[in-house]
Amino acid sequence: MTIPQDLAEQLARFRARRFLAFPLAGSMAWAAVGIAGLFLSGFSIALFFCATGVIVYLGLALSHLTGEYKAGKAQPKNVFDPLFFLVEVYAVTIVVLERRWRRIASA
Repeated sequence: MTIPQDLAEQLARFRARRFLAFPLAGSMAWAAVGIAGLFLSGFSIALFFCATGVIVYLGLALSHLTGEYKAGKAQPKNVFDPLFFLVEVYAVTIVVLERRWRRIASA
């Protein structure tokens, strides 16, 4: 498959994706945590740990059903894929640094 050189065409392809599998997987995992938290109060830490880890695998399984398989190597490369990842990393970094700054400021 050829890589489209036009940036507007790549943006159109990026926006045309559905992105349903992973938000759906996260919703299912956290709904299970909420329901199980009502009945299993002693296992909350293990439940959070397992639910966080299962989101990726559940998302990959759901991506087959929704037709948006993410781990396939046959997908054409897009400029906006790494950009989306970098925005997520930047957001997490801001949260971590802000918490450290509050700890330092309060000491």
